[in-house]
Amino acid sequence: MSRARTTLAQEVAHGLRENIRLGRYACGERLVELAIAQSLQVSQNTVRDALRQLETEGWVRYSPRRGVRVRAFTAGEADEVFALMAAVESLALTWAFESQGRAQLRTALQPHVEALNTACVSDESAAGRDALFAFHRTLAALSDRPHTQSALKVLHNQAYLLTTGYDTRGPGPSLTSDQVGGYVHLLGMLKFATPTEAEVALRQRILADGRPIVRWLALIS
Repeated sequence: MSRARTTLAQEVAHGLRENIRLGRYACGERLVELAIAQSLQVSQNTVRDALRQLETEGWVRYSPRRGVRVRAFTAGEADEVFALMAAVESLALTWAFESQGRAQLRTALQPHVEALNTACVSDESAAGRDALFAFHRTLAALSDRPHTQSALKVLHNQAYLLTTGYDTRGPGPSLTSDQVGGYVHLLGMLKFATPTEAEVALRQRILADGRPIVRWLALIS
């Protein structure tokens, strides 16, 4: 693949990713290569490369005879996503304590909690999702464990997609003052609690974030 085609595919992937993140493409919606190629005035091969990238990242899924669709989830699958995210990210926090220390952790994570609070006060769901998952991505990066970061990248993307669906097509909003308070409390635990206590709090917070989404999917299935 030429460098120009690679770069163009990345640009197409970025645009599609943003549309998925904003809920412009719904979970389960088909992404037709030809239609996308024509609308963007690029080749189908370029679109195909972009969709492969999004599939690797967990945003879309290819199925024989059904084509490429935005990833859709059953209630059980959503429950699994948040359970895995909670388990792996709590492990990432263990390593982050070892590699960064308490002060560095709080300094890196506090701006995202502040942004989360701002989004909640102004009732901006998209900004809230961005702040929430910026917190989780930053924590993953602080673990300094590449395999863990790779695993969490897919889980974070899928949890983001689930949260977007809840906000744009479900009962939403997912962001509440109680949730913001939970992350403020978690920051405090990073300062005063033992690493084990902080890991348990993080795990419980992630599971609590996912619970209303799982319940909603169970109701509509």
